[in-house]
Amino acid sequence: MSKFSNLWLGFVVVLLSAMYCPAALIHEGPDPIMHWSFQSSSIQQSKFAARLGPDAKIEGELEAVQSGKFQSLKFDGKDAIVVAKDFRDLKSELIPRKALTVSALVSIEEGKQWGGIVGMIQDNGEEETGWVVGYNQKHFYFALASEGADDGNGFMTYLNSKVRYEPGKMYHVVAVYDGQKMQLIINGKIEGESKAQSGKILYPKHAPFTLGAYRDSNENFLHVGRIADIAIYDLAAKPEWAAKEFKHHEALTKLPPEGVKPVELGFSVKPY
Repeated sequence: MSKFSNLWLGFVVVLLSAMYCPAALIHEGPDPIMHWSFQSSSIQQSKFAARLGPDAKIEGELEAVQSGKFQSLKFDGKDAIVVAKDFRDLKSELIPRKALTVSALVSIEEGKQWGGIVGMIQDNGEEETGWVVGYNQKHFYFALASEGADDGNGFMTYLNSKVRYEPGKMYHVVAVYDGQKMQLIINGKIEGESKAQSGKILYPKHAPFTLGAYRDSNENFLHVGRIADIAIYDLAAKPEWAAKEFKHHEALTKLPPEGVKPVELGFSVKPY
């Protein structure tokens, strides 16, 4: 067979492979450095298996719940997932330094002042280092400390979303830091920006790395609600990427709220 025939045959093979490759294998955009899918298949006794990056340890008992054709894991305020007791035990390439993107699919059934989805943080008095994506009683937030804003023991910016979350509804939350600004993107729309931080991310000497919790050396606030997916990138995503990523999950965010206890109506003044 001639060299030309071999070249033509190779071209045909590549073309046919592209034509018949399943859509699920077609990849767009960067790969995360860590990725967890919150499915029943990820639970292996007390281990939480990662799609990318390190497996984690489950504290408590997580329940898989079905929402239409979608599955997620239910956190009841007694559970958390610990990726590392100290984030510095991770491989260095798994710790974002110059840029960060966090993508999460989450619902909140119980707001609290310091709700946590994912983070590696120390916020103790004047010591403020690391980063966390979470929520308070009404809004999502993205908190981060950088070297450019360091006042000697760290200074952290809490960037809140404009939109209020509806308890029990699933949201696509994207937090982005590019070394110059922070962005918080909810369901594909920019909900907050800040240029208070700059330079490399300023990390604490030690901090736990948790999913479904806001945890540092003296605080441990556990999530109440569902989580379907968390991915972490060491690159800064563009708003266009976040909007496109939201489209993949839009059907889940349009489902009615779940897991929220109905408000019990009573008398302001009892009848007599």
